[in-house]
Amino acid sequence: MFLTPSPHHPQCLGPLKSRRGCTACKTRKIKCDQQKPSCRRCIAARYTCEYPSQMTTSYASAPSSTTSSILDLDVDVSLGVSGSSPLGAAGVWRERRAFAYYFHHAAPYLAGGLDQSFWTVTVPRICRAETAVWDAVNAISTLFEFPEMCLDFVFLRHEKTQSSLNNKQIEALSWYSRSLSKIQSGIERGNLSVQVALVSCVLFICIEMVQGHVEEALGLYGQGVRLIHGLRARARYAPQTASDVDFRETIIVPLFLRLGTAALGISGVPVCDLLSGLDTQQKYLFSSLEDARDAIIPLAAEVQMFWRDTGRNPFIPGPGGEPAIPSSTETEAAVARAQRDRLQARLDAWFRAYTALKTLPRFTRAHQPAAKSEISTSIGAILLTFHTTLSTILATSLSQTACVYDMHVHSYRTIIEQASIALESLRKPDGTQPVFTFELGVGLPLFWTALTCREPAIRRKALNLLRISPPMQGFSKAQVGLALAGRIAELEEAFARDLLSRTPSPEGENGGALLTSPYDSFEGKEATTAVKKTDPHIPEEARIQHYAVFRPRDQPHILGPHEHDIPRWGKSPDQLFLRFTRNQWNKESGGWVLSDECVPMTPDEGYAT
Repeated sequence: MFLTPSPHHPQCLGPLKSRRGCTACKTRKIKCDQQKPSCRRCIAARYTCEYPSQMTTSYASAPSSTTSSILDLDVDVSLGVSGSSPLGAAGVWRERRAFAYYFHHAAPYLAGGLDQSFWTVTVPRICRAETAVWDAVNAISTLFEFPEMCLDFVFLRHEKTQSSLNNKQIEALSWYSRSLSKIQSGIERGNLSVQVALVSCVLFICIEMVQGHVEEALGLYGQGVRLIHGLRARARYAPQTASDVDFRETIIVPLFLRLGTAALGISGVPVCDLLSGLDTQQKYLFSSLEDARDAIIPLAAEVQMFWRDTGRNPFIPGPGGEPAIPSSTETEAAVARAQRDRLQARLDAWFRAYTALKTLPRFTRAHQPAAKSEISTSIGAILLTFHTTLSTILATSLSQTACVYDMHVHSYRTIIEQASIALESLRKPDGTQPVFTFELGVGLPLFWTALTCREPAIRRKALNLLRISPPMQGFSKAQVGLALAGRIAELEEAFARDLLSRTPSPEGENGGALLTSPYDSFEGKEATTAVKKTDPHIPEEARIQHYAVFRPRDQPHILGPHEHDIPRWGKSPDQLFLRFTRNQWNKESGGWVLSDECVPMTPDEGYAT
């Protein structure tokens, strides 16, 4: 089951052709004025202007049988000599090959099934006429084909003194730099179109994301939000074309809303103000999967903000700078319960509308082409994964104990089932997952499941699916989630073994808490064979509640009272640590109190990722 663009789709681009003009204009499929020695477009774009008569190996002058098979060539042959001029013969081939790879191999996967038209239709259409967009697309393509990702924790990236990039990645970054320069020149000249500015911002975010540079991507995202607000404000005193307004509000703003919602999953990232003022009273009636997608995004944002407000992490300052979990009065608790119930009612209404949509004849397999059916299956699975995750978050958000999650094992099973379908639909022809998806994927729901579900078979399945999912999904790094959820699972199982060894069960044994390492591989066997057949149970006292990953060197304020633990663990201050809380029963008060502990993120021995 693969996501590939249909070659017969009426909106898909055909083979790139150009019969006249200089090589650079032929490359970009734009009209050349054929002035010599350099045409105006090459002068404006700072390209080397060359004509077929001057060259014997240009892409444009090659036979059609050669041009149609450019992707069949060995990459080193088609890329040519790395030291050649940017738009010499080899340069033309490199750019043409990069665009061909983007269209056939990168674009179908960037959206993760959620926004195919933007990446396969809108972006190629604009890049035909705008060299800055063309350069950005080629940079994305090359980084997608030859990834070199930073997979450190967000905001905790090691400084690299020496680059390990290869020639392809270096060229991709040179295209990125050239695109940035052209956009800046357009801004200075005042002739940059609204659509080019907005699309370029999205592409630049994508370039940083595909490298794993979340901080830089978030910075560009903030610039994009300010640009949108600026354009909206300018509309009050300067007329804007209907096409520009429609493009901004129907294509770019929904995309930024989805990105902003995804960013809420990163601790410490502020709420995007595009999410304010959304219609919370809308009635749900869907005519397409895109309608269902666009309706669940604001719901996802509201649920995450509600979860942030009601279960504040004591290690992350709140809006007013307060570091502690706020206590709530009975009145505040009642208000929170009412808000939770309203959000759940809207999620239920969304699900009813989605169910009604799926019963329409045009969404049955008999009425859909195979390729479109696969995409619909992928989108549907992603949407159901998010709906189930959001409902589970709401149902557990006001509880003071972690055992509440045990009541939702059926929901976790649904998340695993639907995430498996989505990942299967996203597979590339070689059976692997793409290195990057720009839109929301199943990474966050799988991370949530691995973090909060204590049923061992489900937890391990979530970890295994997270391990094979795309490394970068929007702002989220799957490997970071895998390391964090795996470490927490490992600690909880160790705490459970210790607690139950000191408190024998009525049967005289430790029950079902003697679990194996969360890093164990279950390929080729059922996960349940690695744990006891009895009902596994991790006591409340063993379950981690709040957590923060940090480097003492960079964030000493999070270290708190644990500064003397660094030498005890034999670790340096530039290594990652995990600070967390657990519930402990206080016999004197007859209630739960939170302990405060700190351990290295990397176990000393016995486990391997």
